[in-house]
Amino acid sequence: MRYHTGMSVVPTEERKSPRISRFITESLFVVPSSRQLVTFFVSFLSGLLLIAIGAQILVMKDHQQQKQLLTQERIQIEQQITYWKQMAQKYPVYRDAHYRLAVLEYKLGNDASSQEQLEKVLTIDPNFEQGRVLGAKITATGK
Repeated sequence: MRYHTGMSVVPTEERKSPRISRFITESLFVVPSSRQLVTFFVSFLSGLLLIAIGAQILVMKDHQQQKQLLTQERIQIEQQITYWKQMAQKYPVYRDAHYRLAVLEYKLGNDASSQEQLEKVLTIDPNFEQGRVLGAKITATGK
């Protein structure tokens, strides 16, 4: 292939430099203008803001998962309470049914109901050591 360079025609194979000369017109250490600094600063802050938003989204998802787990656990405890209430009604002197109710109510934070069931437990069996331990916990959280 041949190309034209003014007066003479030079084959492409012989060309050693580009047709158009380019010059670097800026120095390596250019002081940025105030507009460039503002643009950089705003871009930097926007990036930080996006990172913070992403981190908060992750934290919110984690909290949502924890809430779902706690809700499921609460539902299971309430189902167990229903079962043990039926057992306590069917067998009123069954110490373990009242004790399980006291423990489950304590887990839900129902100290009054837990104390009521615990009193029934200790009425049935005054020497029941686990009942006394639970009673001490209920008394400690009630203060």
